[in-house]
Amino acid sequence: MAGLTTEADCLAALQGGDIDLAFISLDAALDPTIASWTRALAVSAPARVPRMPGVRSLREQGFDIAIGAWRALALPAGPPPALLRRYSAMLKTVMADPSLGEELKEAGLSPSWLGPAQTGRVLLGEYHAAGALFAALGLTVRKEMLGLRTN
Repeated sequence: MAGLTTEADCLAALQGGDIDLAFISLDAALDPTIASWTRALAVSAPARVPRMPGVRSLREQGFDIAIGAWRALALPAGPPPALLRRYSAMLKTVMADPSLGEELKEAGLSPSWLGPAQTGRVLLGEYHAAGALFAALGLTVRKEMLGLRTN
């Protein structure tokens, strides 16, 4: 099976029985068509979310983990430091725009700015926390489902 590179891929694999569990976006979980054949087990936010008040967070269920829904700009590894600083400064300026912040909040998002180094640390921490959660639940992640080499 090809790697699951999009949420649509994950949903198709879930519906087809190729996988048993998937992290999906809040919007997908709330979509009436998707909600008709899925069951939300938890939210990965630090606490319950207002749009799904009846679904407990992972922390409420005894797992000390919160995994965010990230949107980040990425460059190929090893960009020139000046280019990285330039792009980082431009994005920080965009994220500081109050009208953008309001639009993102209205969409149910919690906008924040993290610089390149901090973003890397947070994402790596979430990756390890998710691995610990999967291990605690006795789950395995099939590398081929992620599009990773299996040999």
